[in-house]
Amino acid sequence: MFASFFRPVAAGGGNGRGKNGFVLLTTAAMVALVLLPAVGLAVDAGIMYLVQSRLSAACDAASLAGARALSRGSDDSAQHANAEATANLYFAANFPPAFFDSTNLHVTNVAATDSTFMRSNTSTASVDLPFTFLRLLTLDHITLRAFAKATRRDVNVMIVMDRWTSLTNSGSCEPLKAAAVNFVEKFAESCDNLGLVTFATSSRVDVHLTQSFKTPVETTLNNLVCSGGTNSSQALWQSYQELAGLAQTGALNVIVFFTDGRPTAVTEDFPIKGGSGCDDHAAKLGVLTPGYNTNGVVTNTIYGLYNPNAAAQPMSSDLNVISSREVAPSREAGTRTV
Repeated sequence: MFASFFRPVAAGGGNGRGKNGFVLLTTAAMVALVLLPAVGLAVDAGIMYLVQSRLSAACDAASLAGARALSRGSDDSAQHANAEATANLYFAANFPPAFFDSTNLHVTNVAATDSTFMRSNTSTASVDLPFTFLRLLTLDHITLRAFAKATRRDVNVMIVMDRWTSLTNSGSCEPLKAAAVNFVEKFAESCDNLGLVTFATSSRVDVHLTQSFKTPVETTLNNLVCSGGTNSSQALWQSYQELAGLAQTGALNVIVFFTDGRPTAVTEDFPIKGGSGCDDHAAKLGVLTPGYNTNGVVTNTIYGLYNPNAAAQPMSSDLNVISSREVAPSREAGTRTV
């Protein structure tokens, strides 16, 4: 009969509704003060990272394109102007206006001569990116900035160009000439030096190193006739002598070698044997060209007299070759000529 006077009581002395209300208020506060700002920060930070990456990539592209464009123009001022104009185009192509609602975009591309044989294009950009969620924390926007600089070192280039018969036989002579002409266009007159050596049975310096190279080099290349042997060693030596004679150690000195096969000729001073019946016993500068049969075996040796003053291109036969060591007798009895 005493049981009717007692009821179960919740631990803590209440019915639990007060505790449930506390948890609800705490959760709401956590969402409002912690979770939503964290989500907002993640979203705004992600957009900020994306825009910053795009801005940096645009500056990189602009600086590289501007440095490459320093090869266009007849003088330093024109080349600088072309570089800056090209850089502006590349930046605009990689960072469109109002990207992610960004504002106040400022871009500067400057081409400059940094030092002797060294020029550059510098790209600088800044943009204001508005916040979306962080505005609740009175943060309106952030200013993003990017910077990139590409340096171009002036070069001295000797093109060593093969023009032997195999190029004609394979159909490669004309494509190689066109590729070489296109290659010449990559360099800057008035800043770079470029020259040309061509070789077949003999070799010659067709165009000495010069800063006004496009017309003479391209004209020579277009008129090439591919015929003869492959005297590459002489051509490489002549190109090295051109660079050494210029003596610009601060520039980038380069030999670009175009060929499709192994050497088949060599230029050398050939001594005249003592007691020879030749009129002149001085050593002769000539070209030694081995001949091969179908099995690759040397069958004969041809000597020719090298003419360093050979006519300009095209040279279908750049060397007067004789078929053996024997020399024709002169009109004077008892003497021989070479």
